[in-house]
Amino acid sequence: MGVLARPMLVAGGDARTTRNFGIFFYLEVPYLTLGFRVGFGYLTIGFRVGFGYLTIGFRVGFGYLTLGFRVGFRSSTQPTYLRSSAVP
Repeated sequence: MGVLARPMLVAGGDARTTRNFGIFFYLEVPYLTLGFRVGFGYLTIGFRVGFGYLTIGFRVGFGYLTLGFRVGFRSSTQPTYLRSSAVP
């Protein structure tokens, strides 16, 4: 998730935890990545779309379980990754 710039708008909570209520939006450059995340109590829903070249992300959290899925494709100078995670 490291890029040259990552402006982030956080409303009503902490972007680093799913325990608090929050609505999170982040924009990453280059080239373009849009993110949306809603958290309430023990529920977290996340969505992420990227262009440059392709990034698709989805995240669902409930209780102490968070499931993450992300597919990415970068240029030859950047790594290609396919990652799925479950964090208790």
